[in-house]
Amino acid sequence: MKIFTLLSFLVLMTLVSCKDATTDPTDPTGNTDPIVEFPEMFAHYPLDANANDIIGNLDGIVNNAQLSFDRFGNANSAYSLTGNDSYIRVPFADKFNFSSDFTMSLWIKTDMDNCKADGTHIDLISRYGDIGNNQANLYFGMTTSSCLECWTHDGNQHTWIGKENPLSSDWHHVALVFKNISFQKAEATIYLDGELYISGQLNVPQDSYYDTYFGSRPTGYANFAGSMDDIRVFTKALTDEEIKDVFDAK
Repeated sequence: MKIFTLLSFLVLMTLVSCKDATTDPTDPTGNTDPIVEFPEMFAHYPLDANANDIIGNLDGIVNNAQLSFDRFGNANSAYSLTGNDSYIRVPFADKFNFSSDFTMSLWIKTDMDNCKADGTHIDLISRYGDIGNNQANLYFGMTTSSCLECWTHDGNQHTWIGKENPLSSDWHHVALVFKNISFQKAEATIYLDGELYISGQLNVPQDSYYDTYFGSRPTGYANFAGSMDDIRVFTKALTDEEIKDVFDAK
């Protein structure tokens, strides 16, 4: 009997220890679905009731955006951006410099009719660099034809990757993975709904001491319109399998 009791206790403790220690059983809205975290993630914006970073203290500041329904139909669990000076701004932080390996991902549902493009460009995540007149550190976004793209500026010139494969107006998970291959060059890969969208080489972005914007360019141009949810930023170039894990996460 004592042996049986001891074995039962050991099995129970094993099950407890195997539980993902980075899984929070509730989110800020009181939903019971777990919020899955990842060890390399340094910022996470579930956008549940606010734009706070639930990992660190890199909280976002909301400008002209309203809480809305997320992809599961939960109220006050995403932000709706109008396309008119509407964005979430994260004050300057060293970790957002994007000069080394990183990954960033988010869910979007685009209202293309109300996007305010800069030429043909609409920004999902953007940051200015220190050199040049209004030149980027990095822009990750889409074109007016709903195709994903990414720009970097190294202080001398822009580099770009993109693809003519339009997104529908449904909810989509988009991700950018950036892996340095030399001092000046990086391999950039864009994913759509957990699958490879396009990959190519970009120049490593110049240094930046500017704020990071979700849904707009810092100048107020290239405004995204639609819904935005679950923004995650990693200090690692995630693998294909890890991107699928993020896509499947709640």
